[in-house]
Amino acid sequence: MLAMVLLALGLPAADDSSHLLLVSARVITLDPTRPRAEALALAGERIAAVGSREECEQALPEGAEVIDLGGRPVLRGFFDAHAHFMNGGLSLLELDLRGCRSLEELANRVQVHAAGLDTGAWIRGRGFDQSLFAGGEWPTRRTVDAVSGGHPLLLQRVDGHAALVNTLALNMAGIGEETPDPPGGVIERDAQGVPTGILKEEAVALVARLLPPFNAVEARRGVLLALAEARRVGLTSVTDHGGDPEVYLRLLEEGLLTARVCLWGELDGDLERWITLRERLAPHRDWLEMRTLKGFVDGTFGSRTAALFEPFADDASSDGILVVDEQVLRERVIAADAAGFQVALHAIGDRAVSLALDAFAAAAQQNGTSGRRHRVEHAQVIRPSDIPRLRELGVIASVQPCHLLSDRRFALERLGAARARDSYPWRRLLDNGVVLAFGSDFPVEPLDPLRNLFSAVTRAAEGDPAEPPYFPEECVTQEEALRAQTCGSAFAAGREQDLGALRAGTLADLVVFDQPLDQENARSLLETRVFMTIAGGRIVHR
Repeated sequence: MLAMVLLALGLPAADDSSHLLLVSARVITLDPTRPRAEALALAGERIAAVGSREECEQALPEGAEVIDLGGRPVLRGFFDAHAHFMNGGLSLLELDLRGCRSLEELANRVQVHAAGLDTGAWIRGRGFDQSLFAGGEWPTRRTVDAVSGGHPLLLQRVDGHAALVNTLALNMAGIGEETPDPPGGVIERDAQGVPTGILKEEAVALVARLLPPFNAVEARRGVLLALAEARRVGLTSVTDHGGDPEVYLRLLEEGLLTARVCLWGELDGDLERWITLRERLAPHRDWLEMRTLKGFVDGTFGSRTAALFEPFADDASSDGILVVDEQVLRERVIAADAAGFQVALHAIGDRAVSLALDAFAAAAQQNGTSGRRHRVEHAQVIRPSDIPRLRELGVIASVQPCHLLSDRRFALERLGAARARDSYPWRRLLDNGVVLAFGSDFPVEPLDPLRNLFSAVTRAAEGDPAEPPYFPEECVTQEEALRAQTCGSAFAAGREQDLGALRAGTLADLVVFDQPLDQENARSLLETRVFMTIAGGRIVHR
């Protein structure tokens, strides 16, 4: 039965006795002792040899399947260090608002979607970005009230840190003129004090808690959609903040888990629950594990909720939102660190990054140096004096270069030219000895590592080659970017021995590209496609 299911999905059944010999390849090992090779020998889920064809042939028994790659480049399978994998898959089942260029287009998409829903069903969607609209105008409940067809509506902004709701949803949540802003959140209001329908940060939960949860069938379908996309873009390892372990365990049992998954729990959740889950998943560590708790310090640039030391350049009345009390943050980080968890803190503004480092320093002082490899997620603006602190504290910078492809539209306006020089400082982070790990933040950005590589190497616009790069002195080299999307992400997850450089004995997770990775023409990365993805020695995409 299992073999039939795998065959229907185009996936061969896993077999520990299977052997693959990949020849005529340009193997980029990222191993300084042997940076290039021409062949790989795969035995079951492990790499048996990396080197010449002769060396690799000797490492396998006769009868191994030989695949001639025709000179195509081969690399360690990509590792997405920051994603909301299951939620990203579920977002593919919702109303897609990405690419909307006007309030009218948004309203039209809502109207078409509403026409196909059952009576009383929620309209749920994601992906609008008001910075694409004329004048950066935010939509309001009036934008969607007339077209939502009597359905309650919640549409998340592309970053997930703000949402648009209609009047019906506001009424269902009991939100009116007298409703106070919740701690760490904002209910946007018009000049008369009436809620506009835009909710930011913790205020989103006032309505989101009314949404019916996705059922098990929908969750499974969402993950399978996300896994199919991961295979297509060469991802063999992903992180998932908010995913359901039961869905992943079932897929693992059925042989359908084609990417290794690092689950993240909530830093403000029940610590005992996470300890229990960590122990339960320990036997499945190769494919599914839980070792990280994530907390939030601030919001985002796009929603003007990132916490800054100085007000936004385009809104002097606001310096962002801290979504957690500083002392509470320290206590949670100290407790998680003491329980043996890695902590990942969402911190985008310079003030948020500094507070995250303060919390990690407090944990080190309280518990001693733990080697947990704590992480700052996003780290989009960093005070120059805080960059050395990341290295001193052993904190990883988990960044998403693809965000710059979107944020460059408004980053200079939000920050002003002087402060913008300290934004997305990837070169300075590397030069200060900080480990970089690359992720996509899917579904905020597409699940495509090559967009990350392009942005990190060029800091250029995705569409217009003539547009000047964004502070090009912060570019990294192509090899540094490849390393951050593979070895750096593996290091951040404690998996560098198995999923770092391509060496004999490591896990057989590989990506093969359809053309050379041209260092002289980095824009070609946007046109490069994945020819083959191999996960655990199994060809999962060709």
